Amino acid sequence: MNDTHERIRRAADTAGSAVFGLGRWGRGSGVVVAPGLALAAPHRRGPRPHHHGPHGHGPFGHRGPRGPHHDDERGLIAVFPGGTAVEAEAAGIDPATGLTVLRLDTSGITPVTAATGEPRIGDPVLALGNPGGRGLRVTPGYIASEPRPLEGPGGRPGAAGIEHTAPLPRGASGGPLLDAGGALLGVNLIRPGWGLILAVATGADIAARAAAVATGDVPRPRTLGVALAPSHVARRLRRAVGLPEADGVLVRAVDDGSPAQAAGLGDGDLITAAGGAPVTDIPALARAIDATPADGRLVLSVLRGTELREVVVDLAATPVA
Repeated sequence: MNDTHERIRRAADTAGSAVFGLGRWGRGSGVVVAPGLALAAPHRRGPRPHHHGPHGHGPFGHRGPRGPHHDDERGLIAVFPGGTAVEAEAAGIDPATGLTVLRLDTSGITPVTAATGEPRIGDPVLALGNPGGRGLRVTPGYIASEPRPLEGPGGRPGAAGIEHTAPLPRGASGGPLLDAGGALLGVNLIRPGWGLILAVATGADIAARAAAVATGDVPRPRTLGVALAPSHVARRLRRAVGLPEADGVLVRAVDDGSPAQAAGLGDGDLITAAGGAPVTDIPALARAIDATPADGRLVLSVLRGTELREVVVDLAATPVA
């Protein structure tokens, strides 16, 4: 028996018991990372309702990005190898990865162990899935590229993406990517058209982060409390009312009681710079918000009509619930 065969069999015998399928949430998979807690990246059939980012808000606060977890999701069924089915409940989103944390009964199941090393090109990996709870799938492959940052909700820098060659069937999204020793490197997310799989790196502290999400102890991201229009829309709207075009993102709405309202931002303001850096698109503003100093003070350059002014926003203020 060669080394690949041995690794596949070992993964199926150990980590395989922690991999489940979601019987009532599309055809996704998931993996147990701590007692009573699991990660999943399910895809629900049909249209999604609006979602406001982790804990109800994105970096801007109003009308945040949609995500994989919705408040109306109930009655999830996790089906483990062998057919054991248990009820699961979505506890929240891990802001570091965008993955859904599930609460469920994991009695008798050993969680996967997180890898401590960094993946490198050429490292052997195993991808596991349990599509719709119809049985475990284990496929071998190799790391195909250096980990690269993924764009998170609202343009925030997200976790690292791991591209690999292990093929997966439909419905394996949410299943684990393991290193040669069977430790968790990441969770498989998407299947690009050229045949390679992209996983999101979960990190060595994933069990602690999942527990923090489940107990509500994850720090709330800073937020302006605004709805934004991207630069190309801002240009069109300014042109329509006879104002000169300019690079920036347009404020479309401001939340009551938000840091943006306290700073005097209003509908129609064009944010052209933040923290001294140009704001050419929404991700640029999100990065500036994340890079705000500990005191929470962020200086914005704002074009109101034709008047350029400086606005100081206190992001340490309590965001809108």
